[in-house]
Amino acid sequence: MIFPLSDLHFHTDLSEGYRSASQKARLLTETWGAEHIFCPGCAGELFHYKNNKPVADFFCASCQYDFELKSQQKAIGEKVQGGAWQKMIDRITSLQNPHFFFLAYQNDCVKDLILVPRYFFTPDIIEKRKPLSEKA
Repeated sequence: MIFPLSDLHFHTDLSEGYRSASQKARLLTETWGAEHIFCPGCAGELFHYKNNKPVADFFCASCQYDFELKSQQKAIGEKVQGGAWQKMIDRITSLQNPHFFFLAYQNDCVKDLILVPRYFFTPDIIEKRKPLSEKA
């Protein structure tokens, strides 16, 4: 599906008042996703989970699939920065493992959106990263 160019821009006014760049990015990309991404399995509407659900941002009420949206400002490459390693392992090995959307953006505009089906994710490909500092 091809979206009109205006549909690729974020609603930057929503992030006013946020200081953290990562919180702004999360808010803008997840809001865009909730408005424009549909279920690739059944073309149904995706609904946004409440914040802080481990490794799941959206779900399809029709086919019961979960989706995780990973966003970054640089082009999508071999690696994508993730969150907590054990929570990721727990989710991808569960019966409700999510499909992943990878979104690259630049200048408050979506550049790429890629879907990777859940069966491509196994514990072998998830790299454990150095824990965040106490100040993070």
